[in-house]
This record gives sequence, C-alpha cells and structure tokens, in this order.
Amino acid sequence: MNIDFEDDRAIRRLISEYCYCLDQHRLKDVGDLFAENGIWAAKYGSATGPAAIQTLLTKLVPVRPARKHFVTNVILDAEPDHVRAVSYYLVVREADAGGPQVSVVGTYFDRLQKIDGSWKFIHRKLQQDIAGDLGLALPTPS
Repeated sequence: MNIDFEDDRAIRRLISEYCYCLDQHRLKDVGDLFAENGIWAAKYGSATGPAAIQTLLTKLVPVRPARKHFVTNVILDAEPDHVRAVSYYLVVREADAGGPQVSVVGTYFDRLQKIDGSWKFIHRKLQQDIAGDLGLALPTPS
C-alpha cells in the first residue's frame, strides 16, 4: 500500500478530528471515527466498536473540566493492508483554580484502514508518557 497525498491529508484530518470531537464532548462522533471492530485502548480501559467506545468515553470523560488536545510529530507508515501512525499528544485542561494546566503528554499508536472510501481507526492505543491531573472520571482501584 502506498500513501498518496490525498490519503495522507485524510489520515491527518482523522487524527485531528478525533481531538476536536473529544474536546467538544461529541463522544458519538469520536466512536464513529472507528471501524466496526475498531479498538480504543488506554491503561484505564478499552472498548471495541463505535458504540462501546462512546459508552466508555462517556463514563471516563466528564464535560468539565474543559480540555484541548494537541497532536504533533505525526509519522505515517504504509503496511500491506493498513497504515500505522505514531504521534505525540498534549492535553491542556482547565485548572480547578482557573486557567490552563498541562494534564498529560503521551504517544498515540494507531492503525488505520480505508473502509468504503473513508479512513477509520482500526486500533488506537494511548500511552501516557508524563501524566498529571487528568480531570477524568477514572474508576477507583479495588
């Protein structure tokens, strides 16, 4: 598989769209960026398929505090039947006392596939490299 200019732009748009949807708390739209058997995975949970991803994110990501995701250093590599992407992410969230605070810095590891003419995540793994107060509704350890 080759990555032509149009596919490169479409993949980068998908990666950015994920951030915009998440920041605007459009969690159904986040799920819809994944293939029917697409996987979202982080150290605090994983889900398979758009509906399950939306359900998990609804539990994890409260509307407040507000947050903004930034993605940079995107590298795309073509595989025979999909594209691998790796990128850095930075999340800035609204601090409890007001103003912005860095929440987490990490790496996305993605596998993407063109399905019926549209690029979708088939697997997205979030790796936290430096984490602070995430502002998420994480389950408490038992």
